[in-house]
Amino acid sequence: KIYDGKTNASELATVPISQADAQQRAGRAGRLRDGICYRLYSSDTFAKMSLYTIPEIQRHTLDEICLLAKIAAPEQSIPKFLLQALDAPQPEAVNQACSRLKLLGVLHDGDESITMLGRIIAELPLSVQMAKCMVYAIYYRCLGSMTIIAAYHSVRDPFVLPVDRRRSFKPQEARLKFTEGINSDLIGMISLFKQYTEASRRSNNEVAEFCERYYLCPKSMAMFVSAVVTLRESISRIFKLDQTTKRQASANNRDNNMIRLALTAGLYPNLAYYDQNKNELMSECDPNVLVSRTSCLLGKKKMRTLSSEWVLYVEKSRVSESKSSLEQTSLVSTLHVAIAGGKVLKMAQ
Repeated sequence: KIYDGKTNASELATVPISQADAQQRAGRAGRLRDGICYRLYSSDTFAKMSLYTIPEIQRHTLDEICLLAKIAAPEQSIPKFLLQALDAPQPEAVNQACSRLKLLGVLHDGDESITMLGRIIAELPLSVQMAKCMVYAIYYRCLGSMTIIAAYHSVRDPFVLPVDRRRSFKPQEARLKFTEGINSDLIGMISLFKQYTEASRRSNNEVAEFCERYYLCPKSMAMFVSAVVTLRESISRIFKLDQTTKRQASANNRDNNMIRLALTAGLYPNLAYYDQNKNELMSECDPNVLVSRTSCLLGKKKMRTLSSEWVLYVEKSRVSESKSSLEQTSLVSTLHVAIAGGKVLKMAQ
C-alpha cells in the first residue's frame, strides 16, 4: 500500500518483491534442513529487483508520526527531527503531513507547536482524524456510537465473500440492509454492532445464524466487539469519565445528525461534492472521484436523488491513473459542513 501526498490517496500497487525478501523466504525453508532454492523467475529478473523493500515510513501517511515527533521533541521542527530517522521520509511528505495537522487544528499555524486538541488526540489509540471524531463526539454527546465507528476501522472488514461466485453479490446486499434509509456506511456499522450484540445475548446459535445470514466472519465480529469494549475503557481512563459523565457524553447516541456533525468535524477535509449539472463527484485534488463498490451511495442515479450534494469519506484509494475511490462514505448536509467543516475547502475543477 503506497500513499500519494499530492492527491491524499492510497494505492494498492502490485510490485516485485525485493532481493532481501527473496533471500529471507529462501532462508525460512532452510531453517529445517539444507536444500536447494528454486525461484520461478530468471536471474535477470532477480537482478532488476530493488535491494530492499521501501520502508513503511516512506510509503504511508505521516500524520501520526509527525504528531508523535512533536511530542518527543517539542523544541525541534518536525522535518529536522525526522531527518534523523534511519530511513528518513521525503521532506515534501513531511511538509504535507504538517500542513494537514495544522488544518485539523492539531498544530498551531505559526510556530508549529502542538495545540491542546493535539495533546488530547496524541493520547488516543486512533488515527488523527478518527481521534478528532472521538473528541467531538464527547462535545456532541454521541460518544457511545462513535466508539463503535472507530473500533470498526481498527479491525478487518467482517463481511466475507461466499465460495460460490454466483452469490458474490450477497455480502453487499447484506451490508446495505444495515445502511437502509441512513445513507451512511459509518452509521450503518452501529446498526450492525447492535444487532450482533443482541443476538449474542440470546445464544451462540443465534450468533452463528446471524453471521451466516449476513455473510459475516464470526472471528472478525468477535474482534469488533472486543475492540469496542477496549476502546471504551481507554476513553473512560483518558478522559476520567465515571458512569454519570459517560451517560451524559452518550445522550445523543441515537441522533444521527449529531453523529454526522462529529464525523464531519473529525474527518474534514475528507469531503466530496456532487455536481448535479456535470453528474460528477469531485474532491480536493481530484476532479472526478467515485464511491467504492461497497458504499451505500453507489450509483450515479442514486446520487441524483439524494437530499444533499456533500459526501464525507474516511479514505481515498487510487483505482486508476485518473480515478479515485472513496471508502466508507456518509451523506452530510450543507449545514453539517457549514457548522463543523473547518476552514476553506477548495474542490478540484
